[in-house]
Amino acid sequence: ASESFLRGLIGNPNLKVFIGKTGEEVVGFCAIRKIDCHLLELAGIIVREDQTGKGIGNDLFEIAKKEAVESGFTTMLVKTEPTNKRALSFYRSKGFVEQEQVLEKLNGKEVNLTVLRLNLRKT
Repeated sequence: ASESFLRGLIGNPNLKVFIGKTGEEVVGFCAIRKIDCHLLELAGIIVREDQTGKGIGNDLFEIAKKEAVESGFTTMLVKTEPTNKRALSFYRSKGFVEQEQVLEKLNGKEVNLTVLRLNLRKT
């Protein structure tokens, strides 16, 4: 990503990024993006491949969820490819429920995505 793109992300007041570290080494990150005063999107959880299965994704999710609840959001949604069984299983294990299938344009290409929703008032 270009420096200007990264600066735009960092300076976006509707986006919060959480970094996962082991010691001083960055091993993953996740981001939440405000959609409106009640709804936010978990804009993905990325963990370095050699660090998967160590609870880093779970820790990042819990930090993002805690921030969302403390900030007064009532609903979190996440989108992933319907073929990404690992992500779907992870999100379902966190209480997300499949809401719908959508078609979105990413990098000029139409991609089918599964939208999952989590009610933060129940957690």
